[in-house]
Amino acid sequence: MKTVRNSGLGGMAMNKILAGRTAGGAGSTPDAATLDSYNVNVAGLRNAKVQPLYDSLVLANGAVGPQNFFNVPVGGAKTLADTNLRQNGQLPTGVSHFTTGISARILPTAALASNRLADLRAVGEAGFFQFNILDVEKYAVAPFSSIPARVSIEGAQAMHGAAVDVANDFGFSAYVGEDVDFLPFHIQAGQSFNAVLNFNTALVLTANVRVVVYLHGLMYSPVS
Repeated sequence: MKTVRNSGLGGMAMNKILAGRTAGGAGSTPDAATLDSYNVNVAGLRNAKVQPLYDSLVLANGAVGPQNFFNVPVGGAKTLADTNLRQNGQLPTGVSHFTTGISARILPTAALASNRLADLRAVGEAGFFQFNILDVEKYAVAPFSSIPARVSIEGAQAMHGAAVDVANDFGFSAYVGEDVDFLPFHIQAGQSFNAVLNFNTALVLTANVRVVVYLHGLMYSPVS
């Protein structure tokens, strides 16, 4: 099955068009062929969009591993605020994901305070993270805080007394803008995959901590 083009010659042509428009010069109107390369919902093609797969869980005091991501889909215990997984541990028929990076966020569930930041540090420094497809390890790292947050709040919202350095560690006071780089992989429909966060000892937390894992890349789906 053919795939909608989102880059290549069409993308280069559009970049030139936008550059010309910004400069106020010629070439600010795309031709029909360039426009056609950006059409969506075309019969016989697959839709492609920049879309992460994401999943989250809440860790409580005394939590131990393994903590499993991407095993509970939307519905029942989880909503789109928690995950965009539609089936348990796999993608539905016709859907696939070209994964190019991983990022993660460690978030307090209570008001930000110095002891809450200690909770975030506890999760980030104690965790060992793995990502698997078909029970084959594709990525692993420790500590968990080695995975960048990619996005975060900033300014006065992020600061609390002398604990700003702790906030920086976990992406609460600056835009990060990067995720983990590795050789891309293609998660196909029906293939089992999961992410696992392990701890050698039980966590000591003053309040619950929410952890979100993002698989960045391109989501492919059939035209409906």
